[in-house]
Amino acid sequence: MDEYMVLSDSKQNEIARHTIASGKGKIIGNNNYNRDYSLKIDLLIDHVAADYQEPEIAKDYLNQIRKDNPRYIRDQLALIKKQGQRYGMKVMQQALSFCIQNKIFKATDMESVAKKILAETNNPTPELPATIRVKSLNKSTFKIIPEKSSIADYNNLMN
Repeated sequence: MDEYMVLSDSKQNEIARHTIASGKGKIIGNNNYNRDYSLKIDLLIDHVAADYQEPEIAKDYLNQIRKDNPRYIRDQLALIKKQGQRYGMKVMQQALSFCIQNKIFKATDMESVAKKILAETNNPTPELPATIRVKSLNKSTFKIIPEKSSIADYNNLMN
């Protein structure tokens, strides 16, 4: 006898249906209603690859992701598409090249690469001065001996 929780919009159209879990602390939910089912996966890959300068190379990369993670390919493609909007296609093109070269076939890892590229282009590493001067302190002034506690104090507290 399964009981369901039904989520509906204002017009009473069902958005999601979840089985109510018995017991405390169990998460109920599913993310299927967040996914875009309007396009077939091949068309979705073509759509995402079209944003890149060389769509055929991007398509090969995306198909490799599909091969490695077939169950989550829609989520992977949606994340890559969102990254293009977030980081810009110039950064994503560099991230794609890096990922292909280093055999990285995961959208989350591609996002990490894009973040790194964006950080390097926005904040180039400052050059260090030719010589570094180190100032030393007179350590003898810092030789402080702390007071010692008696174990009897702890025994009195614990008993």
